[in-house]
Amino acid sequence: MADSGAGIREEYQCGKDALYADLRDYLTEKQRHWLFTRDIELARPLQQKYLSYEAEVLAQIHETEQEKEIAYREHAREMHGATGLAKVSWNIYQLKLELCSKWSRHRLHCRWKHRHLSAKRKELTAEYVRAQTQRRMNILREILYFANEEVVEDRDDGGYVRDGMLNYIVTGYDSIFPISRDLDVDMRWT
Repeated sequence: MADSGAGIREEYQCGKDALYADLRDYLTEKQRHWLFTRDIELARPLQQKYLSYEAEVLAQIHETEQEKEIAYREHAREMHGATGLAKVSWNIYQLKLELCSKWSRHRLHCRWKHRHLSAKRKELTAEYVRAQTQRRMNILREILYFANEEVVEDRDDGGYVRDGMLNYIVTGYDSIFPISRDLDVDMRWT
């Protein structure tokens, strides 16, 4: 009699595992879709925004350097043929420009550029995390809807599938649908 009770319990458990398998397959499909969505649909547009912003910053740097060069040439043309104190002043000005040119270039190319790009990267990373969080909530809603449908369709008495899945999702949705907080890592393949 004890063997028949164990057999019934085992048969009952196998039936529930079959129901649970459909939901696991659905969850696996959603996980693959999540990784694709996160890496392609959410990250790529933000990476393109970053790259276009970077191009704008580089264009501004180039424009600034050109303006400085044009102003220098104009001033040099005016000082051509200068004598006396004006010539000495012009030579000192040229020496100052020569000595400060590396520092000026460093300040423009390193400090200014990196400060602007870092701020944009931070802004886009925050936008990326918000978009992932919103998309993940939509996926969780779809999974819950699917679990509820499975309860109705397969006559899951007691909501075994739904409750098991909800427990599984609630305890581990961060590992099931991980949120990337590093937009830079993904930018390598852009």
